Amino acid sequence: MHICYISNLYPPETIGGAEKYVRNVSEELVRRGHKVSVLTTAASDSGSVSSFNSERRNGVDVYRITPANMYTPIEHRDASPWQKPVQHIIDLWNPQIYAKFKSKLLSLEPDVIHTNNFGGLSAAVFTAAGAIDAPIIHTLHDYRLIDIRPDLFNNGEIIGVRKIMKPFRLFNKKIIEPHITQVLSPSQFVINKHKESGLFESTPCDRLKLGVSPSNSGEEINYVETDDFRILFAGQITKQKGVDILISAFEQLDQKDVRLDILGKGPEKEKLERRSEGDERIQFHGFVSEEELDRYYQLADTTVLPSRWYDNSPMVIYESYSHSTPVIGANIGGIPELIEEGITGELFDPENVKDLSNKLSLAHESFDKRMSENAHDWAQKNTLTNHVDQLENHYLSEMESK
Repeated sequence: MHICYISNLYPPETIGGAEKYVRNVSEELVRRGHKVSVLTTAASDSGSVSSFNSERRNGVDVYRITPANMYTPIEHRDASPWQKPVQHIIDLWNPQIYAKFKSKLLSLEPDVIHTNNFGGLSAAVFTAAGAIDAPIIHTLHDYRLIDIRPDLFNNGEIIGVRKIMKPFRLFNKKIIEPHITQVLSPSQFVINKHKESGLFESTPCDRLKLGVSPSNSGEEINYVETDDFRILFAGQITKQKGVDILISAFEQLDQKDVRLDILGKGPEKEKLERRSEGDERIQFHGFVSEEELDRYYQLADTTVLPSRWYDNSPMVIYESYSHSTPVIGANIGGIPELIEEGITGELFDPENVKDLSNKLSLAHESFDKRMSENAHDWAQKNTLTNHVDQLENHYLSEMESK
């Protein structure tokens, strides 16, 4: 089977978990003997707007092109304010992307096309894919079909389904939806939010949880005892991720034998570093390699997701469980679908500093290794292997129905 993935980013260019997901699934399918191609973007300084650059990464054929727009997905945080409105207009339907993707897809002749995050590529990838005689499966990683703000978050708060974005949703319903034969999402919350917005009312939708890479999920419980009680945050340091909430909750802990490790980068990092200068228990480590991330998961007693936004199905939870580390998460979006309270972790009221601080204090005072065992067992049931087994079934079913 030849599967072609369309994703706005692909490692080593990464921002979030979606592009890592595409890589992990692609490489697993290659190991199973399938042919896998990926169409993605290239940064302005390393690609071309006129043709795809090609490379083979761990058996996956990767084709990168620079969109003819103001900036590429990897460059969006450095964009000037005046560039963004122009970017959004072109990113509705980019004729360059349509022409180049259609031509490449016709030459590749995939059996299945699997679209993922497409910000920076525009709706044109769907009309280009629609010209190919192959089923199109789309995985929802965010809310880009609902609003130009794919996290439904603005000025420090959730914006929900805005009336002003109704024409945008109608455009997507007309241009994108007819080409999609199957919708997948790791979170039922995300599927429901799209249906509430009037999207995919007659398109088959299925919740398919992600999976943990076999390299991270061994048979033995992966727990390391340390002198301190270590709390971990791993992700983008942005307002919607709620790192400031975690720091405020942590600062209320009187214990000296607690430590907060914050991994990642983002626009809030410098401000939060300055704020935390007086507390030696709080350490910022910046962006770390995947090998280093594994080590921090092993050292952590609990991982915290203090999200303000409608988080989908955070890969951090899967990765944390694979290292036998329980998770304390905000009760918002798809997070509660992955945390069994008192079993694999705890939930707290979103943005409630006192509630989170109480959960951290309780975890420190009465740490239960059974939670580590439960987290490990959860990861064993939700492996990348199991996920790809189900993906293959979806692909075969859609091919038979085409």
